[in-house]
Amino acid sequence: MAFTKIQPQQLQLPTFLSHSGDITFTDNVTGFDANINRNLQGDFDINGTLTISSNEVITTSNSNTTSSSNIILGGTNNSITGTNNVLLNGTANTSLSGNYNVLINGSLNDFGASGQNNTILAGRQCSFDDQITGSVILADHKTTETNDKNHSLLVSFDSGIEFKSLNSGVVFSDDVTFNDLTYFNDSVSFEDQVNLNSNMVVDGTAVFNAATTVNSSLDVTGASTLGALTVTGNAQLDGTISVGSTAYFNQSVTVDAALTVTDVLTLDDGSDAASQVWVNERVGFSLTESVDTGLTYALEEGADYSLGDIADLENVLTGTVLGSDIFTGHVLTGLSSSTLEAYFVLQGANFTGALQFPAGTFTAI
Repeated sequence: MAFTKIQPQQLQLPTFLSHSGDITFTDNVTGFDANINRNLQGDFDINGTLTISSNEVITTSNSNTTSSSNIILGGTNNSITGTNNVLLNGTANTSLSGNYNVLINGSLNDFGASGQNNTILAGRQCSFDDQITGSVILADHKTTETNDKNHSLLVSFDSGIEFKSLNSGVVFSDDVTFNDLTYFNDSVSFEDQVNLNSNMVVDGTAVFNAATTVNSSLDVTGASTLGALTVTGNAQLDGTISVGSTAYFNQSVTVDAALTVTDVLTLDDGSDAASQVWVNERVGFSLTESVDTGLTYALEEGADYSLGDIADLENVLTGTVLGSDIFTGHVLTGLSSSTLEAYFVLQGANFTGALQFPAGTFTAI
């Protein structure tokens, strides 16, 4: 029986259509090509696993449960309610509700009731109070923390927090309160009020441009500028310190370099510390000590006293006002007489007098 060979060109192939446009068909001489469009649009529902080179692209454990519009990526035993919430990794987070909240790599965390726009990064058993809005918790997996303030940041790490900046340093531009030991390995700048309820150590330059209260020890090793400063604990100031307003040190202060105070320095008894320059400027009076080698004629050889030759005369106290001597106090010892004598002499512009210490009533050292 003879066979008639039919070529593909002789067949009338059906028309292939892709209404979504996701598959394209092309006729060729021996058949047709069907290709997936490289630019796909629209919604896709994959009942199974999506993989690339045998690796899953988006996966979540069957132990996770979520309602519509929420997303869970990775992790186990998590449950999300509310709307538009996202959980990335983590375990046993079953109190994630509210709206537009995000949790990353945490466990046993609680977002409270009806909270929105809140974020927890890590954290274990951390929580927001009910109806908190726009707040963030950054925490480790050891410390339990609760954020009860709207639009706030709570940071808690058991082994400390370290700030580093390669260029401009770390700048705090508003009020800052530290309730625990604070340690800065480099310079730090505070533009507003600072309250330190525990020890503070700064290994670089410290700049406090507003009132600063240190309720424990302050240790600054670099050249620093301080505003109004109150220290209730020990203060270790190793660099050049400039205090621009009243400074209160209620305990010991150790300064290993120049200390510049541009305003009143008040001691803990309420009095003001004063230097000779300060006295001259504020009071117009100063006390100095010097050594002289002789007395006036009236004291040394005159008829009034005739004290004899003086081997040693020490001007022990001089009061000065407006450039003029008020009085001079002299202690006279080493008289040429064989009898030991000493005198305390007061000498002024209009008065000279001597008080004698009889032999046996003093000891020359």
